[in-house]
Amino acid sequence: MTSKRTRNMITNLNIEKTSDWIHENFQFDGKTRKGQLRFTLITVPNNFANEVIAKSGSYFEVDNPWAYLNSWLTFEIYLE
Repeated sequence: MTSKRTRNMITNLNIEKTSDWIHENFQFDGKTRKGQLRFTLITVPNNFANEVIAKSGSYFEVDNPWAYLNSWLTFEIYLE
């Protein structure tokens, strides 16, 4: 497990565990909107992770069924 502490930490992540819900205000179309989000830290083969990090940084958003169909996520995590 890798650990990184910062002054602005908003959650703790553990491999294949989902964080608590985080409630935030977002700016959209000049208005403030309330929202919530949470994170799940998943593991993937090293070569895949390196490609994703090189192209998009260390954040990987999953919003389609291929995450489950390609076995990146468990069914339970995908449904959440």
